Amino acid sequence: MEVSKIDLQKLVEASGLNVTPEQLVELIVQQYTMSQPEIVDRFHFSNQRISNMREQKLLREIKKGLYLREEVENMREQQISGKRLEKFGDYRLTPAYENYVGSLIIDKLRFFDCLTCVRVDSKDQNYDPQKDEYNIHLTEVLNTVHTAFNVGKHVYLFEHRAFQYVRKEEDIQEVVNSDKYWFEKYTASKFLDFLQQPTAEYLGWTKIMSYASIVESLTKSVNKVDSLLESP
Repeated sequence: MEVSKIDLQKLVEASGLNVTPEQLVELIVQQYTMSQPEIVDRFHFSNQRISNMREQKLLREIKKGLYLREEVENMREQQISGKRLEKFGDYRLTPAYENYVGSLIIDKLRFFDCLTCVRVDSKDQNYDPQKDEYNIHLTEVLNTVHTAFNVGKHVYLFEHRAFQYVRKEEDIQEVVNSDKYWFEKYTASKFLDFLQQPTAEYLGWTKIMSYASIVESLTKSVNKVDSLLESP
């Protein structure tokens, strides 16, 4: 295949973005590719498993350690729809959250796997979000997060192992105090940034039924808090 030289300046002009050619390349890489460490983090794959998947033509490395996000997400959807993940234990996509008295925890792996299914399925012209079990579940997750912030609960994103470990509310603090698990604690402002990350539309965030209303509501809440902090 003959490779033509790309004129980055023309691409910038065509994009209509107020960026330099270098910044445009960074945006493209950030939004449309995944590095191997990102794949390890996203799917809990080992480097050896990724290597095996390349050999099996399940993943295509476009440059050393770099993969097209579209191909990676499609691979994951095929694993899910083909029920291939069941070979690796009792993994299932739901529930992607657990709501306790003082805390809400979200399973990062399950959440993004549900999102992958929504992203792929929503491309069908006959797609109905109200009949999509994963869209319904993610809508429930976002609504529950919103309520949790309103009542002052702690909101965490947990790696799958940590989520599985928790059986009662006291276990949450064990995870937080431990160095064995990955987790992220969110404020309303931080979760809003999470929802509006550059890859949000591409990953299917905007297809979640409650997405727009939750973003709007959180934005108002965050702006209100900021105004109070700025008041003399």
